[in-house]
Amino acid sequence: MQNRDFIKLAKEEYRKIGYIECPAFGGEKVYFTNKGFLHLLRKGLKLREIYEQQRRLLLIEFAPSIIKDSISYTKYSKKAEGGKPVAHFWSFVEWRDNKKITVIVRQIESKRKHFFSVF
Repeated sequence: MQNRDFIKLAKEEYRKIGYIECPAFGGEKVYFTNKGFLHLLRKGLKLREIYEQQRRLLLIEFAPSIIKDSISYTKYSKKAEGGKPVAHFWSFVEWRDNKKITVIVRQIESKRKHFFSVF
């Protein structure tokens, strides 16, 4: 399967998620938006290596349950630089088959929270 086909299938599955309610945020919804999907393929304007894209896309399947089952987040950080809006980041970590999976949720200013990354 070519990478383009792999990405297309992953995007179809990703779109089905919609949102997940997160206990760590008092039941607030975390939306699975196009911004999060694109971040799996790119870092800023630069495309990630194909193996890295595929690795992250394969990990998407774990993100909804990690968010849904988390009663607390592992780490919080805030980024504000160069007059850009403040970005808030929360990390959720879970171990599966002796592998650490980290899910990042982002919120720009006071907009709704959205899935941002998984690795």
